[in-house]
Amino acid sequence: MFCFVFFLTGCVSLKMIDTEIGKFLNGEKNQEDEVVVESKPNGTSPSTLIKDQKEKIDLWLTANGYNRYGDILETYYSGGTPLFDELSGEVKERYQYILEKHPDILTKI
Repeated sequence: MFCFVFFLTGCVSLKMIDTEIGKFLNGEKNQEDEVVVESKPNGTSPSTLIKDQKEKIDLWLTANGYNRYGDILETYYSGGTPLFDELSGEVKERYQYILEKHPDILTKI
């Protein structure tokens, strides 16, 4: 029984570590209030998100059963975050990733 409790505790810790790694790689702890999201290949013009919009996006993700990246809650990322491309070494901004996955999210919040 002790091993079972330890295993469950470990899973919660791994999820917390995943979240913190994602925040660190994304630079969220040092972000300014505005983020410029680069244009997507489909021709969408760049968008500027303010702090209020970011908060509403995060609330929408939670209310609709998504993780902080806009993926289903049970999604596991081998590198700890979908924002880091191990092949190129590039890091994508979290809100840019969310907007790419949910291009109409700004109309839903």
